[in-house]
Amino acid sequence: MIKRFFLSIFYLGWKSLVWVALKIFFKRTIVRGKEYLHTKGPSILLSNHPNTMVDPIDVAVRSPRMVHFLAKAELFRNPLMRWFFTTFYCIPVERPNFSNGQRVDNSASFAKCDAFLHSGGCLYVSPEGTSILQRHLLPLKSGAARIAISAAVTSDYTIEVKFVSATISYVTQGEFRSTQLITVHEPISNAKWRADYVADPIKAIDTIRNGLAELMQSSMWEDSGKYSAEVDAAVFMSAPYIANRPDEFHDKGMAYSRKMKDWLNTDPAKAEAWANEIGKIKEFLKGKALSKSEWGWIGKEYSFVNKIWRIIALLPSLMFLGIGLIFHLIPNALIGGLWRWVSIEPEYEATVKILAGIILYPIWYGGLLIIAFYQFVPIAIILLMLFLVFVTGHFYYDVLAYCRETKWVFSQSKSNKEALLEKNIALNSLISLINN
Repeated sequence: MIKRFFLSIFYLGWKSLVWVALKIFFKRTIVRGKEYLHTKGPSILLSNHPNTMVDPIDVAVRSPRMVHFLAKAELFRNPLMRWFFTTFYCIPVERPNFSNGQRVDNSASFAKCDAFLHSGGCLYVSPEGTSILQRHLLPLKSGAARIAISAAVTSDYTIEVKFVSATISYVTQGEFRSTQLITVHEPISNAKWRADYVADPIKAIDTIRNGLAELMQSSMWEDSGKYSAEVDAAVFMSAPYIANRPDEFHDKGMAYSRKMKDWLNTDPAKAEAWANEIGKIKEFLKGKALSKSEWGWIGKEYSFVNKIWRIIALLPSLMFLGIGLIFHLIPNALIGGLWRWVSIEPEYEATVKILAGIILYPIWYGGLLIIAFYQFVPIAIILLMLFLVFVTGHFYYDVLAYCRETKWVFSQSKSNKEALLEKNIALNSLISLINN
């Protein structure tokens, strides 16, 4: 009882810390179907997995339940890590591609899953089985279906396990202060497939897996094959500031990728020609030193009033950025430098940055407060400092983007404007083509 109470307190503390970290990292999160995360009783929480350790916590932290996690057995090799993950809500699972050719035995893991679901728990599983930076769904493994069936069979079908599937669409997944859309689907009960399992267990597991894949794919981009990068670029170019609207970004991406998939099946030459033209515009924008989130500026018209306002707002904006640099330059530079130093797969970028932020931010800002107190700084100045830290931290990247756009507006020569107009006309034609 005492241990359970301690673990509950630890979980709430961990969940609060993760929630704050995600709120800081992601500028905006939209959740569709949030009510389905309140599903009660034995349930398996699923999501796509392009962002390593961020995906499980990104979904679990939004559920009011105490979620346990199915994690790869490699995390449990070290005795200390094994104690930590075993104690704090994780169940190990062996994966064939990491077994050195030996037969994989997950019977003990399945027994733990059975017991946990029998007690009415909520278990997170990544059905793709691996983390790869893609906007489309990878083929699902059979693990989630087998766990649900096993729990039902070992309880003599006295419990009903529900699948609660979610898909996460990151706009720029490793970028600080980016946006995301999470879509949660209506729960599906494993009782739906009971008769199928009694008739043919192997076929029933495939049926469940295919059903879950179809449901999750319904809210994800299609696989555009070798033209995925061009489809991605077209969405960024389609409207100014679309990176700040993850729902619109995602919906356009779904429409564009489905059209591209249709072209690949019916008219590959059309798909290639369209992708080549988008590629030319993409290279042009890269040559202008614009980030992906800024590609939508190509189609924006700036009125005379807008330009005057930008001139007026430039000085206070630069002052704001200067104050922000005083407070935030060192920790952010250290986090960015750490990511460049570790030099690992891009799927880990958000994970590395969030973990580094959880450690560095409290040390840095706590250190500033301690120094202020020891220097007997008046409380009013300390409160002002805290206010400035919050305000500049919250709006710094928005103001920086505004200043970059102002520079873009006033740095275009006549020849550049003519080239932009030409590219914009071509882009509008290409966007119109894929929208039809």
